[in-house]
Amino acid sequence: MVNSIRQIQTEYRYNVVNSIFRKNLAAHFGTSMAFILGPVVDGIVTGNYLGVDAVAASSLLRPAFLIFTITGSVLAGGSRSLYVEHLGKGEKKKANSAFSFALVISTIIAVFFSVLCLLIPSLIMRILGATGDNALLEPIGADYLRGYSFGLPFVCGATILAGYMGLDNDYSRSVYAVCAMTGINVALDFYVVLFTDLGMFGLALATSASYVAYFGVMATHFLKKNRNLRFHVDWKGKPFSIFGQLFYRGSISAVNKVTASAAGIVINHIIAAAFRSSVIAVYGMQNSVLYLFGFLYLGTSDSVWVMSGIFFSEEDRYSLNDLQKASMSQGIILSLACGVILFAFPRFFAGLYLGFENSDTLAMGVEGVRVVAITLSLRVFLYCLINYLQGVKKIKTANIMMTLMIFVAPVSLMELWIRIIGQRGVWLSVLGVDLTLTVLALAYILLQKGKTFRDKRLFVGDRFDPDAKEMEFVIDTMMEVSAVSGIAMLFYMENGYSVRAANKIALFVEEMCKNIIQHGFKAKKKNLIYIRLLAGEEGIILRIRDDCTPFNPIERHKMEIKNKADPTANIGIRLVMGLASDVQYVSTFKTNTLILRVDDKDLK
Repeated sequence: MVNSIRQIQTEYRYNVVNSIFRKNLAAHFGTSMAFILGPVVDGIVTGNYLGVDAVAASSLLRPAFLIFTITGSVLAGGSRSLYVEHLGKGEKKKANSAFSFALVISTIIAVFFSVLCLLIPSLIMRILGATGDNALLEPIGADYLRGYSFGLPFVCGATILAGYMGLDNDYSRSVYAVCAMTGINVALDFYVVLFTDLGMFGLALATSASYVAYFGVMATHFLKKNRNLRFHVDWKGKPFSIFGQLFYRGSISAVNKVTASAAGIVINHIIAAAFRSSVIAVYGMQNSVLYLFGFLYLGTSDSVWVMSGIFFSEEDRYSLNDLQKASMSQGIILSLACGVILFAFPRFFAGLYLGFENSDTLAMGVEGVRVVAITLSLRVFLYCLINYLQGVKKIKTANIMMTLMIFVAPVSLMELWIRIIGQRGVWLSVLGVDLTLTVLALAYILLQKGKTFRDKRLFVGDRFDPDAKEMEFVIDTMMEVSAVSGIAMLFYMENGYSVRAANKIALFVEEMCKNIIQHGFKAKKKNLIYIRLLAGEEGIILRIRDDCTPFNPIERHKMEIKNKADPTANIGIRLVMGLASDVQYVSTFKTNTLILRVDDKDLK
């Protein structure tokens, strides 16, 4: 009977984590697609209407785009990490200040890059590799940079906003924004090539206009009444300290962008020195197809980053394990399905970017697409692992792996494979990189401490109390609340805690769960409460998670104190806030999570 109950609880916990992951994944898929579809549409139109040289010029420009958007990506990740931490502590102003600083800094730096694109576009193209036999690509790329400059501040601002939609329970906003951006970009792209002679400059203007629309729709989130996110800049505090934390916590994005940009420039010069523009175009096409399906590994891994950080802060190794299972199962299945499509129809995808007229170039493109089909699943695994390491605070390891994946392996293998097998080494090296890194990653996991492979791949070691005892419950009725309250008291007393401490937890369970059922449960919806009890050397941790309407008991308590409300109102919340040693609340992914702690002073 006990084993059956544990099995049901384990399955439910996995279902809860899986459900949150799917919701978060859907939001991040939308975010990833937002930044993928614009360049994808541009690539398709460029290849079919402006020719192979235009595709080659776009390929050379890729490192520049990474550099231009690096600040937005870094600050998006760093500010989101700080935001969740402060929000969990009930420090709303500090949380919003982190977000606001990121938005301001990102905009200022983006404007600076926009000015460079307008003033020195030809110099930028020469730095990117448009020299020698490929000098004809310089004016083509320069035209695109001029048009792209107008949308750059908006795309960087949108990068900041996009990461907060799921955190602030506004998943649909990303979908609306993607639809607006994609529709405008497609319509204006075809208008440019069919009715004007603006060429690459016109395509870039179309992309800029779509970024303005995307940012505008995202910004309407601030019209929503029930939101945590607000624009609040506290210049009186320690702004330079905040700047440092933002960049440090987002360092994985910095490493990604910097190394990818550097690798792109080096690889551009390697290919341009050895081959004609058609080979550059094929390599650009291959990257575009990878980018087209980038929502698989970017969206999945970004979800892993956010959720692993939350579960790590809760010292919940079981949910971390469930997160790994959910991300791998869903990410790998989706990537395999997309890989089958790519492998079956490579000519179609290659022709989208290269056109269907040049048979030699198209034949090379077919091979490049099939390489992408094979490597997609490997890429999902690698990106999820790197972002998971970031979430569990192994930032240095994550940065080393990202550097190997984005710079060291691509540059070295590209040079080696070109020398051995010629131009085919250009697109086959992509598979070589992912295979090599996958082997190294598995070897690294096996070297970790732990009795089982599961223990090793969690990367928590002794960070969590290995001797801690815990229990889990899933409830949805008042009767179950009373039962779990009594069990919680016995559980802590049996594990050496004082009667006083055990009674506190019993009271917390009773008051908070009854409040959720009475005021949060919906008549036509199946709501559940997930309770986790943790007993360790450092004290007691109680986590209560539900999928009801967002409700912050910490804020409610503060408002009642400030407004000098009736002392008998919400007496349960008052008791809990007064007796708990520490209270944290986080509302993310359409769930409420309340974490209550009792200090070790209550231990025997």
